[in-house]
Amino acid sequence: MKYKSSGDKYISGMIGNYTATADVVSGYPELVIQEFETSWTVPSLPKSPNNTSTLYLWNGLQPVDAPALLQPVLAWHPGAGSWCVSCWYTKDAIVYKEGNRVNVNPGDDLRARIAFIGRQGSAYTYLMEFMGDRFTSTTVTVDMPYVMDELVLCFEPYTDDYHQLPPDPLVKMHNINVTLAPLGTVQPIIRTIDWVFWNNGIVTPSGINGKIVSGKNLYGEVDFYFQ
Repeated sequence: MKYKSSGDKYISGMIGNYTATADVVSGYPELVIQEFETSWTVPSLPKSPNNTSTLYLWNGLQPVDAPALLQPVLAWHPGAGSWCVSCWYTKDAIVYKEGNRVNVNPGDDLRARIAFIGRQGSAYTYLMEFMGDRFTSTTVTVDMPYVMDELVLCFEPYTDDYHQLPPDPLVKMHNINVTLAPLGTVQPIIRTIDWVFWNNGIVTPSGINGKIVSGKNLYGEVDFYFQ
């Protein structure tokens, strides 16, 4: 996956793209993912606060077989001095749009939500937000050309030096909640999520990039390691 910064220049130098994905509607073409919620805590500031790295941590939805993405993102931008949250989307994996940013502090609890609003013809309408009164300006509603049928959890460090990552051992993506909405008459209840974890980068000093702690719905957890 490739993302643009707030300008027009592509970010490069990523040491890894550590991702857990899950297809929860396979075999049920009449279903859509109604909601996908994930909680996590803002990590400490990177070891070198004035570094030139970019860090993204997010939950998202994407089509299984098409280039599009919805993602509420916790981000560290070069020279920013603080973490921030905002909602991003792309309909073609070429043009990426970002909503309003809100600064956050280490230790702040976040809960990101993506919800299916409805379908009009070939357009699928989704809402993204960080939940809570403090984050109302982050809400983005967008019509997508595809149904977004795959869950994604991801940590993207755009740096070739792990020393520029937060000093915390890891971040826990937890209290994962997924619900389905029927487009027909069938609505299975999700009890477990079959996450698949992969990475294309260098391992952290601990030798771990990430871990699927629990695949349970409502109380599931996927950890991403910094050190």
